[in-house]
Amino acid sequence: MNPPLVDLHEDIAAYVLSGSLLNPFPLRPFDIDEPLRHADIPKYLTSNTRLVVASIFPMIPRYSRGGRISYKHYPSLELVYAGLDLYRNIVLAHREFKLVLGRDQLQELFKEKNGSIGLLVGLEGADSLRSPEDLDLLYVGGLRVLGLTWNYNNKYASSCRTQIDNGLTREGLELIGRAVELGVAVDLAHASGKTVRDTYEATGKPVIVSHANTRSVHNHPRNLDDKTLEVVAESKGVVGLVFIASFVSTGVPDVSSLVRHAVYIRDNYGVDILAIGSDYFGSLDTPLVKGLESIDKIGSLWSKLLEEGFTREDIEKIAWRNPLRALTAWLK
Repeated sequence: MNPPLVDLHEDIAAYVLSGSLLNPFPLRPFDIDEPLRHADIPKYLTSNTRLVVASIFPMIPRYSRGGRISYKHYPSLELVYAGLDLYRNIVLAHREFKLVLGRDQLQELFKEKNGSIGLLVGLEGADSLRSPEDLDLLYVGGLRVLGLTWNYNNKYASSCRTQIDNGLTREGLELIGRAVELGVAVDLAHASGKTVRDTYEATGKPVIVSHANTRSVHNHPRNLDDKTLEVVAESKGVVGLVFIASFVSTGVPDVSSLVRHAVYIRDNYGVDILAIGSDYFGSLDTPLVKGLESIDKIGSLWSKLLEEGFTREDIEKIAWRNPLRALTAWLK
């Protein structure tokens, strides 16, 4: 089967803006099927991808004392604007892409017989915002998804790696209130458990955790514990299964390893909270699940889910119906 697909998290901007520094594959235009690249237009078409939450991750290159070239999270409005500009140019350059700016536009993507590939632009971490008012400027520039934190606490919220979980701050409450008013979806990947609960209690909106797995299957600080999964289920939200190997298991995980996370969530919280959040392009220097190295291989995941007792209707929910429902509840 080849259902329409929503991928809740891809770091396309980081791939382009880092140039050849971190890329294990050439930086070439997106209409070329580059064999080693995680995704491009031909691969999106093969996988029936209809929507990508296209992330902006503000970063700068870093050369360590050990000689390793990597990156550093670098909060900067200028870098966020560069990401917004990049996505607008991608849409202008390639007719297959559409910039999604609202609920109606989002829903239309799934009504078109040969649908376009929608880009819904998100920001990974609100650290770059000097105040909640900055969200208005980014909204005008096309931002429609806001991640509250990356791996560090900031003035708005506690992160998944916090030592003391204080949840949302006063400014954080103000920020998510403004997000609701504008119609910007809040992404709680990288957020602490209390931040997730606080956000749901303050907004009543579906909790969106764009890319994470479950700690009960593999104990990683970026994965969700059972208390947080309970909040996702209570809110009728979604968690996007992430394809980064270190989030899935030890060793060299394959598609079956990832499916164990899906089975655990289905059996304990229901299939209605499952989605996909690959984190393609966000893992340029870390391995991916064997068998899911690029988006055109997504069929191997559908096949394995069928083997594990998921129905075709379940897979339709995971692929697009669940994330579409959650995003629609936030956008205007």
